Amino acid sequence: MVFAWTDDLSVGVAELDNDHRELIAIFNHVLETKRFGDNRPQLREAIQRLSDYTREHFIREELYMTKCGFPDLAAHRGEHAEFIRTVTEIEEHLASTDPLMVRVEMITFLNEWLMRHIQYADAKYRPHMATFLTQEQLS
Repeated sequence: MVFAWTDDLSVGVAELDNDHRELIAIFNHVLETKRFGDNRPQLREAIQRLSDYTREHFIREELYMTKCGFPDLAAHRGEHAEFIRTVTEIEEHLASTDPLMVRVEMITFLNEWLMRHIQYADAKYRPHMATFLTQEQLS
């Protein structure tokens, strides 16, 4: 069930594509955490890594979307904020819930959100980004 980067996930900006590759790698790391026994330390580290990296990525991505004049920026920011809220909630569950259940919660959430977000929500800004980058190169 490990996810791999494919070119159809590209948004046309190398820096953002690299970010997305890293997010997929973090997701795969969560998939590889222990399925049995106390995996709290592994999960805590993976969740923290995900939280830190997505915050950096979202800032970078939103800056690009601002520069290219992406018209749905507010809605996209809302999706990013919802992601951060959910990851924070999952992290809080880790303190009081069976870590194996948290692992399943995290995998389910990332499986549904991450791939869908890159494939559909991020794909919406691809044409705007292509136009912006072309204009930047011509300047």
